[in-house]
Amino acid sequence: MAALAIYVCVKNAPRAVMVSLLRIGTTRNQPYTDSMIGKNKDLKLAIRLLITSLLWFGHWNVQSQTRAVLSGVVMNQKKLPLANVSVVMISTGDAAITDNSGRFVFENPGSGELEITFSSVGYATKRVTCTKSPDTALTIILEDRIVGLKDVIVTARPRLLGSSSTIDKSAIIHTQPTSLSDVLQLVPGQLATNPNLGSAAQINLRQIPTTSDAGRANALGTQIVLDGVPFSNNANLQTDVTILNASPGALPPFSSVAGRGNDLRQIPADNIESIEVIRGIPSARYGDLTAGLIIVHSRIGRLKPEAKVRLNPNMSQFALLGGFSDKRKMNAVNIGFDMLHAREDVRDKLNGYSRIQGQATWQKFWDDRKKFVTTTILSAFNTIDNLKRDPTDMRYQTERFADEYNVRASTEGKWKADRKWLSSVSYIAALNV
Repeated sequence: MAALAIYVCVKNAPRAVMVSLLRIGTTRNQPYTDSMIGKNKDLKLAIRLLITSLLWFGHWNVQSQTRAVLSGVVMNQKKLPLANVSVVMISTGDAAITDNSGRFVFENPGSGELEITFSSVGYATKRVTCTKSPDTALTIILEDRIVGLKDVIVTARPRLLGSSSTIDKSAIIHTQPTSLSDVLQLVPGQLATNPNLGSAAQINLRQIPTTSDAGRANALGTQIVLDGVPFSNNANLQTDVTILNASPGALPPFSSVAGRGNDLRQIPADNIESIEVIRGIPSARYGDLTAGLIIVHSRIGRLKPEAKVRLNPNMSQFALLGGFSDKRKMNAVNIGFDMLHAREDVRDKLNGYSRIQGQATWQKFWDDRKKFVTTTILSAFNTIDNLKRDPTDMRYQTERFADEYNVRASTEGKWKADRKWLSSVSYIAALNV
């Protein structure tokens, strides 16, 4: 006897399925014939089962190879495709980027409702909810992102030609200065030296002079402005033209800064509120200058009375300051007084420097809204840089000295207009004697 076995292996099924269709007993070496198949009922049934199984597994294989696809195109309001749009499926976390034609594709996106976001620079983010189907195609229109501002305020500030440094009151108190010359040592690039009132003190900005003439020219080009009024030395006539055989431009035998700027010893530092130093050439409204500008603001307003005394082997100084105002703070008055005497050498009692300075300031607001304010300042000083006559010198009975005085009166007013076409109006008038 021999047995015939028919096996069917279906590919791409969840597992290999092997079907044994029929075993037919026959005699050895006896072939199958059509008559045997027709007479054998089991064989007919097996063939039917074989055909049914093949059709069922073929249908399953076709379904397994069919994939769900979610695709679409993204356009702007002008129906033009948008590239590089970020497409994110929130439920699964999958993401895609549109191509140059604005298209995107998701394979096997999942089941149920799908929530997708579309975002791009310059466009408003859009969120879409859709239901999965075997072939879903979306058309997305992104709107332009329009950002609106209620008010835009543009403030213009003048640009200075040069660098600027500001020294406030705390820095001035820390240095314990006797004059403006000591305060300006805080400016970057200046030399820090011990206070010396034995000779004229001047400032050099933007350069270190190599000769005395260059230093005098630099100091002449530096303008000093006190409370809005230029502190000028142009009218100083203390030049010596009586010396025989003197060369042109020779300095006098006494202390003088005529024709070469200002003497910083003449400005006390105790009544200074702040200092601004501009290196370069600022606005032309500050006058004739070539090297820089020093703007000095005095203390104005109510302040507690102060009395200061400084004593050292070379110098003695006394200063008195105070200020008061009314209850409505519409009027404020400041008074300052300074007296100083110094020697360059304690052994030389004939050569010394003396300074007396006083200042009174009145500030008034003329309306309750404080839109119009005036400031009036009256100040005066007297300095004596002298070499007294030596009583033991019987041959040369000469006395050389430099005696300078100055009286300055100024008034300044400012009115805040608060108009669209006019912000403020200000004026200043001064008299120097």
